[in-house]
Amino acid sequence: MGVPAARINARLVLLKLDEQVQWMFHRGDLPLTLSSVLVKVADPIRQRQVATMAVRRQLTVPEIERIVDRGAGALQPIPPRTSLSPDEPAKQGLSPSRVAALDNLATHAAISVSLGDLAELFRATCCACGAEDLRTYCTACPMLDLVNRVLARASSSDCAR
Repeated sequence: MGVPAARINARLVLLKLDEQVQWMFHRGDLPLTLSSVLVKVADPIRQRQVATMAVRRQLTVPEIERIVDRGAGALQPIPPRTSLSPDEPAKQGLSPSRVAALDNLATHAAISVSLGDLAELFRATCCACGAEDLRTYCTACPMLDLVNRVLARASSSDCAR
């Protein structure tokens, strides 16, 4: 046939990936060499997250390998599945894990957390993704924005007193 077996095998790996991730390869968003890395991520939701992160942040294959090998996103158990479709108005297009987290926060809204507690939680969570040495990943981390917004709100609350 004239086609090396390695080339055929590299393309067969694509069939083991989540359908949305396959489309990222089809559109040329991801290099074919990344398929063997992403196939190590068993959960399709996490696989899509890692693939999307690779595209958005233009991470290299070695950077994604480090993230996957260190178990990025494996800190929390897989969130419970929801019966709501992603288009359901009550979900506002949010993922099931985000809906569950927001519901949990709303349930415990009366509980206060000190900034010291927040700092401790931040230290325990920051870099748990395994990408602390990847500047492009850390600078785009939404957790930094969240902490800055909490601090701004706390400062404005102190000024109002």
